[in-house]
Amino acid sequence: MSDEPLTKDERTALREAILSAFRKGDLKILVQDTLDVDLDVVVEDGPYGAVVASFIDWLNSQGKVRELVAGARRDNPGNPKLRAFEAAYVQARAPEAGHPAGAVLSSRLRAELASSLAAIPALSRREARDELVAAAPRAGSLNRTPSNARNDFELLIDQLPARQLSSLVERAIPLAAHDSALSQRLREIASSLSSADFRVPTPAKLPSGDTPDPELLLFGGVDARLARSFLERALQVGSSTARLKVPRWFNGVADGGYGYGTGWIVAPGLLITNDHVIDARDRTFEQRSEPDDYRRQAERTEAWFDYFQEGPEPVSATASSLVAFNVDLDVALVRFDAPAAFAGRTPLELVAVQPRLSPSHRLNIVQHPAVGQPPVGGPQRYAIRNNFFANIDATGRLVRYVTDTEPGASGSPVLDDDWKVIALHHSSIPIPPRHVSTLDMPRPVVTRYHNEGIAIHAILDWLRADNPQIHAEIVAARA
Repeated sequence: MSDEPLTKDERTALREAILSAFRKGDLKILVQDTLDVDLDVVVEDGPYGAVVASFIDWLNSQGKVRELVAGARRDNPGNPKLRAFEAAYVQARAPEAGHPAGAVLSSRLRAELASSLAAIPALSRREARDELVAAAPRAGSLNRTPSNARNDFELLIDQLPARQLSSLVERAIPLAAHDSALSQRLREIASSLSSADFRVPTPAKLPSGDTPDPELLLFGGVDARLARSFLERALQVGSSTARLKVPRWFNGVADGGYGYGTGWIVAPGLLITNDHVIDARDRTFEQRSEPDDYRRQAERTEAWFDYFQEGPEPVSATASSLVAFNVDLDVALVRFDAPAAFAGRTPLELVAVQPRLSPSHRLNIVQHPAVGQPPVGGPQRYAIRNNFFANIDATGRLVRYVTDTEPGASGSPVLDDDWKVIALHHSSIPIPPRHVSTLDMPRPVVTRYHNEGIAIHAILDWLRADNPQIHAEIVAARA
């Protein structure tokens, strides 16, 4: 059951309860253990009272109040303000008496109750549990798992109405007399279940004559739908994007190994990718390839077009020459003399000028991520979800985003929703832990990296200055 938003009075009461029950360090531990998030990530640091107030606003927006309160009561069961808040909160949101208790309890409290009951030694025996359940109406028709006490109690929690479950817990408490803490917690859960009136607010009726809109834009009026042309353009981009397989050469000798990456058509017969893809070295322990080896690797690079998980055999082509490269921009251009393989494939469109981007802009990536062990370049994949712009560096040359990639995606095109290239993907960079939440994700996550690409205008500026003929060739392909 999802949490209803807190009222103003409830926010105040919860703030006072948390302040009275936990010091700042203890609250951080509670949040990490209960919600699996870092308090410092979801709210800014400051005076403790302000931190708690901001944290409650975050809980409210994420629908996690019930889960946090359950964990707080677990860690500090004797605090009177927490106990009072939980009782009032549950009562205000409790379902009607006939609803199963599973609709009342948070998933964490449900698991805690099942574990607590299963921890009573006497109830490890099926016969003892049967006797405990016998007083419940329809006891004989309840689904049970007699061989496993924990699973048995979870099933009972999901089936018994809350007040009947409260009575069952009350009958179990004497069996836990050997453990005072366990007995006390069971009493508190039973009290919470029995004290609420379990009402569900009746849906408000529409005034006479009013008719609801049959169809709505559900997310604040933001239209996230896409035209058919979006899919058609995505497939065109995919047709001009290839998996690259680069042979590794050392001092004029091929060592039998390969590097993998992604490349795409920037002009007829001309592919663009990263310099480090053509370099084909593990830079954690290997030095850059010698110039002659680098050229040999470029001239023997194999491109696979139409390499899909669902499709037929890919179309293969082998490079004929290295055209240009720039180590600082991590870019390389390779020529292919393979008209049959390139037939029907068009150069990708490039943005005319670098656009002004905001966090609402989506950046798509068509890529060939590595698969298997040892990893090799895999079938083509489209990253078109959880794919938002993050920022641009101070030089304006590096674009950061949260679009997913994996090794093998280096050299992929980074594209806007019109499928025009904005950047050449080349790596990920570490960032301070940050809480990320989008409409595409069912729950927020903490990310410690951004992905990064070289802005296409920076690459074009370099070519205009150092390789004007290649720049003109790329421009002419879009004339």
